[in-house]
Amino acid sequence: SFGAVDGYGGFGMMFYKVDDLQVTDGYVDQTNAWGIAHFGCNNFKFSNIKFMQNQSLLENGDGITGMSSNGLIENISGFTGDDMVAITSASGGLGGGTNGGQGGVVGIPDMPVTNVIVRNIFPGKNGTVVTPVGVALYSRNNMELENITVENVKGYVRNTLLHILNYWPTMPDGIYKNLKLNDLEILYDDLSFDTPIVKIGLGKYDTITMTNLRKTGLATHNKESVNIMEGAEIDTIIMDNVVHK
Repeated sequence: SFGAVDGYGGFGMMFYKVDDLQVTDGYVDQTNAWGIAHFGCNNFKFSNIKFMQNQSLLENGDGITGMSSNGLIENISGFTGDDMVAITSASGGLGGGTNGGQGGVVGIPDMPVTNVIVRNIFPGKNGTVVTPVGVALYSRNNMELENITVENVKGYVRNTLLHILNYWPTMPDGIYKNLKLNDLEILYDDLSFDTPIVKIGLGKYDTITMTNLRKTGLATHNKESVNIMEGAEIDTIIMDNVVHK
């Protein structure tokens, strides 16, 4: 099993090099690692899936994570122990040696990813435990993530609603092209954490467009709405209608 290596044993489902993949109308409960993993697929769709992952698995307890192109991920909700949805051009540390090495998942190389839409994502809670990240975009080693649209992400998160960063901080930067981020809103209640809506980490970016970002309802906001790490190389960033109050 590709998933049966350190830290990642127990994918709920895994798909590798599948064309015209569709997974719809499902419920994923208490897997030991990522709920759904996909690598090298083309023309894919994950839709209408609810997660209720393990409260204690707060690392690698992702919902849907993978490295595939020309796809749609939509209508995802519930609770996950790590990223609810992650799009990556790096196959991660699965069998790839220290800090991910060069290979990632055994036998699966890093690869560029293009043309993915992620929309209608609603991270929530399992009891008193809050989903860490709504959507994450990962790259490394000059691999490209290109034409990625993330829209209508709304919910409760512990770390951030949308995170963009190198898969492994010690490796060369990834490349991000034409990222469109729209309609992102953090919700708050008595279990909430004050956190940025978007965190942008190290990497090389051509254009990032962010519109309609909202964080309201917490008595005191100490965290900024958008956090950009020093050293991130961004050619153009466009922001419109950011509400922080």
